[in-house]
Amino acid sequence: MIFAKLALFSLLIIFSKVSFAEETSVSIEVSRDKVNQASQLASQYWQGPTSGPKAAQDKNIIFVAADLRNDSIKSLSHSVIDAIDSIGWNISFLDGYGSDNGQASILTRAISSKPDGIILGGVDIKQRKELLKAAKTLSIPVVGWHAGEIAGIPADESIFYNVSSDPIEVAELAAHYTIIDGNGQSNIVIFTDTSFSIAKTKSDAIIKTIEDYCSMCNILAIEDMPIAKIPQQMPATIARLIEEFDNKITHFVVINDLYIDFALPSLLSSKLSAQYLPRSISAGDGSKAAYKRIETNTLQVATVPEPLVLQGWQIVDELNRAFNNQKPSGYTERAQIINRQNMKKYVDKSNNYDPDQQYRKAYLQLWH
Repeated sequence: MIFAKLALFSLLIIFSKVSFAEETSVSIEVSRDKVNQASQLASQYWQGPTSGPKAAQDKNIIFVAADLRNDSIKSLSHSVIDAIDSIGWNISFLDGYGSDNGQASILTRAISSKPDGIILGGVDIKQRKELLKAAKTLSIPVVGWHAGEIAGIPADESIFYNVSSDPIEVAELAAHYTIIDGNGQSNIVIFTDTSFSIAKTKSDAIIKTIEDYCSMCNILAIEDMPIAKIPQQMPATIARLIEEFDNKITHFVVINDLYIDFALPSLLSSKLSAQYLPRSISAGDGSKAAYKRIETNTLQVATVPEPLVLQGWQIVDELNRAFNNQKPSGYTERAQIINRQNMKKYVDKSNNYDPDQQYRKAYLQLWH
């Protein structure tokens, strides 16, 4: 009887192990299919607008930046200048330096200047509702970049258009890649900044995807860290996480590469040996530093970047549609994962994710 019970117990253990192995294998394959499908859908040829108004003349634009120290916003601003130069508009910049008060102040200044149009670079529209009402009253069109939780026209129509990849698509892609990279058994710490709508949307989608698709993965912690305070808060946070979880963390999943910029020094100087250092995956935006880390396999294995150069041109096109009393283009670029294997194909020598889609030619044909 005892032998029978032991045999039954052994069989249960074996079946349990087989069941877990099968379940893990299925979750990895599902995630791999999702990543492969996204790569196939990402535009390798121009899928943006093919019709639109000629360029309006003599327009003055103010670019209101959340923080021009942010590599993504800085890269975006350069592409906006490039596009604006091609149609002879004027542009000036105001920098909020990452502070809430600073952003409110410069947006107030921008609206008071009564420009022809305003660009919001990473400024959250939910936090600036009243000011945006004032811009609307003055008939100043506003186009945002990462200004809200969805790409396109916000539900409250507080701005003309929000240029962005779909943040949920971006987050799901990062989460699926984490499942694959951890062989279906990732132990994850998520970094987000819920004061920004788009960041909260991303981290919520990361959590949901991990929970829905990977039963053997564990979300160990969710760190809600303001982007503006990353340099100050990251060292103590890394020390606390290592103290709490020791070598159990396999992955950091972050809503912006900036978190990894400041996690890296603390991780490399920690007591963890190289084999236990967490691998990082970012749901945006594809910084120059991130591409270098991925290329050299230095803790970061992937990012889901924004096509910042393309989006700079799209922002100018959306403003031009507003000046000509036309509807927004409705265009949203598909998300693409960048890793060490495909980096040379999609990232140029200047470390910009700039798919060769002939978008400059397409927009110039519309405007001229």
